[in-house]
Amino acid sequence: MKKLLVIKIGGKLLRGPLMDSHLKNVISLAKGVRHPVIIHGGGLEITEKLNSLGKKPRFVKGQRYTDAESLEVVEMVLAGINRRIVGRINLLGGRAVGISGKDAFLVEAKKLEGRHDLGYVAEVERVNPEIMDILLDNGFTPVISSTAMDRKGVTYNINADIFAAQFSAAIGAERLFFLTDVPGILENPKDEKSVIEQIRIEEVEELVRKGTISEGMIPKINSCVEALRKGVKEIDILDGRKKDALLPLLEKRMKLGGTKIIE
Repeated sequence: MKKLLVIKIGGKLLRGPLMDSHLKNVISLAKGVRHPVIIHGGGLEITEKLNSLGKKPRFVKGQRYTDAESLEVVEMVLAGINRRIVGRINLLGGRAVGISGKDAFLVEAKKLEGRHDLGYVAEVERVNPEIMDILLDNGFTPVISSTAMDRKGVTYNINADIFAAQFSAAIGAERLFFLTDVPGILENPKDEKSVIEQIRIEEVEELVRKGTISEGMIPKINSCVEALRKGVKEIDILDGRKKDALLPLLEKRMKLGGTKIIE
């Protein structure tokens, strides 16, 4: 059985030399017994592109509202980011192939239902991993962008953090890593040194009640809780601003830094 590691790269890390540092570590991981799978979003660049087109981004309770026009922009931006990551991995000596949730119906989407309509926004209903397995079995690192279709052919945007958590659970990943532009989950949002080193899932409700986890972070953490309950052993939220954030994995050190979420 494959030992799958899902690594979600987000935000400002998708640009510049920091990304290369992380990708070099992913390439090294791919040479070992574990199989890394990269998932990315592109919220920052999507917002910038919408602004440049004179379309103001809209957020509902911390989550992006996606109408039909915005969806076209989302797909365009994510495709560009995907090509960029794949290109860098291949230039750095790795072997990567870029796909989205739509390829070979890797991910079947289900429109996100709730108190607030978010337009063309979905969650992961089902994963058909055949295309990913073919890539992994032949030594390629899959780089996956977070759009998907339902069985009627309707395309949806999926929040990349939620996509990563639900996808990890569906493929039986051993661990999930979020490379972010924050040091972890903070006890005090204004104090970067107040990192909560470890959270058990039974503590999440209290952290939401206290406001430590709030707004758009709530559905993301809830997806992480669901992933842990479905078999993912550990989820780590790491400070991707540190170029060696993934290095402890290569050196087989127990402590990674950031916030560890466990069952």
